[in-house]
Amino acid sequence: MIQYYSITAIVNILYNNEINRKYAIEVNGIKPLLTIIRTTSESKIIAQSMHALANIAYGNAYTANYILVGGGGEILAESVAIVDILGESYFIAQSVY
Repeated sequence: MIQYYSITAIVNILYNNEINRKYAIEVNGIKPLLTIIRTTSESKIIAQSMHALANIAYGNAYTANYILVGGGGEILAESVAIVDILGESYFIAQSVY
């Protein structure tokens, strides 16, 4: 539960804030989010981590590329494949708190 709220705070800190997006890159904040997506089984936490990555990448080619170079492309593609297999409604139902 603490991890969920911590990541939710990160999502909100990154929302619509270019300085914080770049800072997330500077402090290597991408790697922990990618690790969480790959290793946790809690879909709510995965969804929030993806939301944080989306906020970092939004409207900024530099930060988006940094996510891809850091291995994010592969992890995000795997996540999309899982949603395709299980169905979006399953993923959404598991993500809603």
